[in-house]
Amino acid sequence: LVDRRTPRDEVLHHLRRDRGGVGRHPASRDPVVAGEDQSSRVVKPRRVPGLPSGKPDRQFLEPTERPGGLRQLGLAKGRSGAGFEIGARQMSQQRADFVQIRNRIVHGISFCCRLARVTVVAMSPSRLLADFAAATAFLTRIPAPRPIGHAGSLADAAWAFPLVGAGIGAVAALVFLLAQLVRLGDWPAALLAVLAGFALTGALHEDGLADTADGLFGGSDREQRLAIMSDSRHGTFGVLAIVSSVLLRAAALAEIGEVVQAGVSLIAAHAASRAALPLAMRILAPARAEGLGATAGRPRLALAIAALVIGTVLALAALGPGRGALAIALAGSALLGSGVMAQRRIGGYTGDVLGAFQQVAEVVMLLTAAAR
Repeated sequence: LVDRRTPRDEVLHHLRRDRGGVGRHPASRDPVVAGEDQSSRVVKPRRVPGLPSGKPDRQFLEPTERPGGLRQLGLAKGRSGAGFEIGARQMSQQRADFVQIRNRIVHGISFCCRLARVTVVAMSPSRLLADFAAATAFLTRIPAPRPIGHAGSLADAAWAFPLVGAGIGAVAALVFLLAQLVRLGDWPAALLAVLAGFALTGALHEDGLADTADGLFGGSDREQRLAIMSDSRHGTFGVLAIVSSVLLRAAALAEIGEVVQAGVSLIAAHAASRAALPLAMRILAPARAEGLGATAGRPRLALAIAALVIGTVLALAALGPGRGALAIALAGSALLGSGVMAQRRIGGYTGDVLGAFQQVAEVVMLLTAAAR
């Protein structure tokens, strides 16, 4: 906290084992902060300007910036940019966290590659490329033409859904990083990251979420619900569903705050939420004879399981075993409830329902990643 009632900014920081607090350098009288022990210098003191009148320009006590890692020291900074320099010891924990996350992701990608070789061993490299291009063209607005002679169904490309999702999450994470580098703040950075996903996917899943909400909650019988879902216009339930999805995801990212953790959470959420779609296409039946649900085909069980395992491994690698397992369990429970509702109300799934499944899983994954 910064006490702005004094002519100079004073930083109060409570460590885990020490009663650290405010003091002044005996020679220069500059504010200093206690470290992990009284003899260490985690923070290099620097002179900071006081307010002209000695009165607070905001509130008396301000919260510090949120720590980015376990036991990382958060330092408050004034509007003028004056503050404290962080020493090497204070940054060591953040570097260790980053290395640990990087190692988990590398091992996860290596496992996914080995799994892909086992499950799709009969496929040629050109076929694998064709399936990945088909998944990319369907899930994003990126034009990804398939190789000549390989025009398989979307169901054949189901195993690549989580890999494309991880790429979408990586782009959103990059936007979050850039927004934080220019010091826009947590909330603007979070909203821009969500909007980056909108732009890359063409709001494909958000549109499906809105149509599904309008149909499932606005119709009185199966035929009327399906007719509402076929209408391109959005009603009250649809608008509320989209707004809720955007705000919940942005709030989760703003709560996480730290760039590395927010980035890996985006990758995990986008990958795992799309990994569940092939299994839903396998278990549920198409609700009508036309539309995406009927034309996409039914994925083979091996491909559906491969997609689920790839998404699970990526989520565990990004979020860690404990937090990742909890996020997957909660997202799976939410999808199970959504699938039961879709089966009872319209008799199966449509393309819009798949989009709603993805949104529900992504929101639950991000909220779990942000929980303390």
